[in-house]
Amino acid sequence: MATRSSKRSKRGAVAAAAVVAASPPTASLVLKVVTNPESEFFKDEGGKSNHLTCTILLAKGSAAPAAMGDEKYVVGVKLYFESGVEVTDASECLSVHGNPFEKRTISLLSPSYTVSFRLEKVSRRKDGQRFKLRFTLQDSEGAAIDGVEPVDSGCVNVLSKRKPAARRGKDGSSSGRKQAS
Repeated sequence: MATRSSKRSKRGAVAAAAVVAASPPTASLVLKVVTNPESEFFKDEGGKSNHLTCTILLAKGSAAPAAMGDEKYVVGVKLYFESGVEVTDASECLSVHGNPFEKRTISLLSPSYTVSFRLEKVSRRKDGQRFKLRFTLQDSEGAAIDGVEPVDSGCVNVLSKRKPAARRGKDGSSSGRKQAS
């Protein structure tokens, strides 16, 4: 019969093995999210100029050679639900600001890239799911760069507009109809 301490050590060894197995392989390039978008976005406030921003950073990984060239990479942006499922009608939901004919590029000499975007569909219409962006590193042909893991932004809950304070009572409850006296 195993004692409590031996059970703990077995569990600890299994947990440590799971961490080692889950850690990504060493890469020469790494993408990181530096600035996440706001967690709530009111799409009907501020007109079409109202948008969210997210900043990513390209850095050398642990397997990077000492001297790397100034190769430019294309930043791929896709829309996902917070559950990790890709949004099928992303062209209707996601509007990325900027010149659509100009590729979004990043390199080690200019390692930061900020994307400005709008989410056009309300989370409530998508079963209340929040949205997130997934950034990938691609070559000039659009193929993913091997060994560079994609990175996800923080999740955004898209709402239509803020609820006006006039609808709520002074105590914070819904006032609804007038009470008969």
